[in-house]
Amino acid sequence: MRIPNNILLVFDDFDPVTNYKIRLVEETRKIETINTIIFLYEAFKGQSDRAFQQDEKVALLSATLPNTLSPSYIIDGDSFTNTDLTIFQKIQLQKKKYKSSSLYLLLDTKEYQILEQSSEWPLILTIVNLVVYVLPEHKELVHTYSFTSKPIIFINPTDEINALSKASLLEVTKSGFNQTLIDYMNKSDECAIKRIKSHLSPERFRHSLRVAGTIKRICELLEIEDMELRYDSYISALYHDICKEIPRETQESIAKETLAWDDYISWKVLHGPIGAWYLRNKYLFTNEDILEAISQHTVPNDDPKMITIFLFLADKLEPERQKEYPNIYKDAWDLIERKLPMEAFNFLISYFEELKATKNKFQ
Repeated sequence: MRIPNNILLVFDDFDPVTNYKIRLVEETRKIETINTIIFLYEAFKGQSDRAFQQDEKVALLSATLPNTLSPSYIIDGDSFTNTDLTIFQKIQLQKKKYKSSSLYLLLDTKEYQILEQSSEWPLILTIVNLVVYVLPEHKELVHTYSFTSKPIIFINPTDEINALSKASLLEVTKSGFNQTLIDYMNKSDECAIKRIKSHLSPERFRHSLRVAGTIKRICELLEIEDMELRYDSYISALYHDICKEIPRETQESIAKETLAWDDYISWKVLHGPIGAWYLRNKYLFTNEDILEAISQHTVPNDDPKMITIFLFLADKLEPERQKEYPNIYKDAWDLIERKLPMEAFNFLISYFEELKATKNKFQ
């Protein structure tokens, strides 16, 4: 087996996987001959608030990396499972594996500053050559960086790479994610929870989680065998109120100027279609069933899909709703337990239409 001469080590937490480090690899190859690139796990930013499990990260990274023979791209799966090792220990293992090769460590200046504070930093410098990308906020500090026996290789900053360095699952359109990753994120409940938490008040966030739990219960009671329907229903429940707390004036403006919709019965129903529009444009959602369910959960059409029916039911029958209409709540659940979701749906539609008519009568 041919032993690679120059190996570039790329550490990241890959949560989410982005094109940032891949672009840095490409820039490194313009400066230095690199035969092999090895991706290893390291939580520079800490391990809290994750959106993806370790095995998901490996799978998504595999789907993101270029498929080339030269240079070769390798994922060190052990580093994703054995997260107790320090970065120095991980580098040591690579050196033992590739004794005659030269190791290069790719860092940006934020990661550099973190490692520089480590007691293992002097030991790391004895094993690797450094390749460093200078982030805009650190450009004045470059002259203070330590040097090994060989000078640090600096990557010239660009606006494109600077933008990629800020990639976030909350800013999909600006992050340069590939379509595989976008689709995966949009089917991830952990991503959904992180996103809605950033949009909603604690009370509305808890409501969304209760609706998601309720829709799972409905699918279980109905013994739904279509697992895709089950999961899509769950995701739709998490996102259904993502635009609920946008100010009234903004919602009405979006409805009229962007959605060309000005015959709505009340501004309070707008967050459904606006939420679907928002997910399509902000997070690049393409699942039409999920989008339709969210759009119609406030005002379903005359022939709704099952996912829309489930979302409507879950929204009206989450546990806290029992206080608002206890008898109706119980009767609707009785119908669901008898495996009559359409009857429960029509029952609730009739109840809310009568309630609205009564309110209008006394106004």
